[in-house]
Amino acid sequence: MQEQLPITTASQIWAMVEQSPSEAAATNPAANSPMPRSPRWRAVVVLLLLGAVSLFVTLLVVLSSAEGTGATARAGQPAPEIVGLDLSGTQVKLSGWRGRPVVVNFWATWCPPCKQEMPLLVAAYTRYQASDDLVVLGLNLDPPMSKNHVKRFMADQQINFPVVMDDREQQYGKLYQAVTLPVTYFIDRDGVTRYIQLGEMTADQLEANLKLILNRQQQ
Repeated sequence: MQEQLPITTASQIWAMVEQSPSEAAATNPAANSPMPRSPRWRAVVVLLLLGAVSLFVTLLVVLSSAEGTGATARAGQPAPEIVGLDLSGTQVKLSGWRGRPVVVNFWATWCPPCKQEMPLLVAAYTRYQASDDLVVLGLNLDPPMSKNHVKRFMADQQINFPVVMDDREQQYGKLYQAVTLPVTYFIDRDGVTRYIQLGEMTADQLEANLKLILNRQQQ
């Protein structure tokens, strides 16, 4: 059986900080070793404690927000709605493509892996758009003021599918949990997310993921 180490709480740490050297030595033999008790040292400890509390509170807020919406994207669940204008000014609505397989790719111009895999998505869209009704939707996470830069990037990459820029608050990036880029969602004809690809895809991975959503429903 492994020996359990004692857990030191924040209040205990603060009490240790406030102790004089003699009190610390009486309660903790390890305190006999020389350790500065300067105001600067105490300030550092206080800042560390405040940082830990702030991080804990932030995590609680994020988790409670995600649980409160109940609509974050998950494999095996209906994909949350996406509505907006693409960069050509055309209205885009994810639910409007019900009955067609959809690939939603979250990317940014500053993301090297996104740029690396983009030709694969362009080729897949070109190949399967007519034969299998495939839809590819790009969700760009560049700042809104970068629209012209994004358009130039699209022209350089010959992106031929619709691209919607997320808003300043990254509404869809948060909804679809696009913490790292790229992230790609494979959504079947019923609007259900069948697979979530985290990170850059190879050609083989893309083809395998497409097979999950391209098969037509049995009549």
